[in-house]
Amino acid sequence: MNKLSCLVIAGIALGLSTVSSSSYATEGIVTGKVYSLEIKSPAKGGNNVQINSTQTVGKCVPDGSTGHIVAVIPDNDRGKAMISLLEAALLSGRAVSVTVDDDNATSSVYCNITTVRLAAE
Repeated sequence: MNKLSCLVIAGIALGLSTVSSSSYATEGIVTGKVYSLEIKSPAKGGNNVQINSTQTVGKCVPDGSTGHIVAVIPDNDRGKAMISLLEAALLSGRAVSVTVDDDNATSSVYCNITTVRLAAE
């Protein structure tokens, strides 16, 4: 195999290894008041927030039992900052806008939260 063929194959392999299912996730913004904020062990499903909203984003639909969007908060430093903003919104009663995606949305309609925005009224 010549050097050019090896480079082409390596480039294709690199490209394939960086493609993830998240490139096919549906992403959108949900706005509403924070209904609840739950902090728990990753072994128990991780941190999540319920937003009082009937908006849907792909497979992120309101939970059938509560009618709220349920989103999983990342378990990292960025997630800690998100929790602070969500807590401020909950305590103040102000609406919050969150960006969610349905990558890895579970059958219980949990989706991933990627951005939290709390703005002045």
